[in-house]
Amino acid sequence: MKHYLNIFRLIFVLFFLYLLGDAGYRWDAFKHYGSFYEFLISFSLITILWGVLSLAVTTVIWLIWKAIECFLARIGLNIKWEHLLIFAVNSVFIGVMLVIIKRFVWHSIVIEPYIRLLLVLGIFLVVTISTWLARNKAERLINAVLMRITLLVWLFGVIFLLSTPVAFYYAFKKNTDNVTAQTYPAGDTLPNIILVTFDALTARHMSLYGYHRETTPFIDEWAKDALLFTSAKSDGAYTTPRIFFRYKFKPA
Repeated sequence: MKHYLNIFRLIFVLFFLYLLGDAGYRWDAFKHYGSFYEFLISFSLITILWGVLSLAVTTVIWLIWKAIECFLARIGLNIKWEHLLIFAVNSVFIGVMLVIIKRFVWHSIVIEPYIRLLLVLGIFLVVTISTWLARNKAERLINAVLMRITLLVWLFGVIFLLSTPVAFYYAFKKNTDNVTAQTYPAGDTLPNIILVTFDALTARHMSLYGYHRETTPFIDEWAKDALLFTSAKSDGAYTTPRIFFRYKFKPA
């Protein structure tokens, strides 16, 4: 049970650190078309979801570890959960560093499948050696990390507890605001404007702007007859605030 709680503390803190970072990024766009009350409700709901998800992930990891522990006991290997945790942390750290380097430094370089296989084998070898060298200090390192994140565990726990009544109040609220959609009559004098935007696509990944792969072949054809903006920058992270604040009208 001690191992289960320690794993839960680590996953709980990691999940909520990601949640806070993502919430701050989304608020930057949400504030243009929503109120702080609406954002707080959304944050409360996702907080409960992430809390339950961290508990589920912890349970899965703990069950896998118990199965591995039983298997290692049968073959006579003495490997503690701290060793596997150090191995997993080192693997994730090196993998993330390689992804960042590939995305921001060597984003235009195509990596062949055999090179990827060599990278995976190299990472496995480096992580295995580093874990073996730190085998005697693994328990002390894990305990030091758990001690330093205690304050974060309590802080995120309080956020989770405060989010629960807010989410339940919103879920069982009877009087909801009725929003009526506004329609505008069409006329012959209105211009025919078709605006094409992509939420999950950047210019450096579009063949229209010089990317080496044909990622946007149909847009390449449209650009031959359409007006192409080459220096436009987004004002928000979502379609609604971007169109509203860039072009000064609300999309239908």
